[in-house]
Amino acid sequence: MRPIPWEQSTPLSFSARADDSDTIGSFNYFSLHRYEQLKIELADMELIDGLAPGLGEFAPTVNNRTQLSEGQMQVTGVDPSSLAGFGRFNLTNGQEIRIGSLGPNDTFINQEAAENLTRYW
Repeated sequence: MRPIPWEQSTPLSFSARADDSDTIGSFNYFSLHRYEQLKIELADMELIDGLAPGLGEFAPTVNNRTQLSEGQMQVTGVDPSSLAGFGRFNLTNGQEIRIGSLGPNDTFINQEAAENLTRYW
């Protein structure tokens, strides 16, 4: 892969496909090996602040406290050690959070998900 000069690429677009048969989306991911290759190939590109492997799926969710559910919510998993280039993650009150501090049964959800899974009396 060769770097694309900025003036030729607005927005920046490149293929991260491992081969012609793979796709990105539900149940289809490129391999960790391909991620490692991309990490090396893109390391010197100033336009890229961060690169992280991740998984994203749609799944039903339930708030066990309120018993409210959402039929399809996007759930995303990332490796906390690969997030250096992405800046801070903050709660709605501005408090900085670290994804690595999550326990095995913990999750962070966005404001919309919180509203969908909260009962207001």
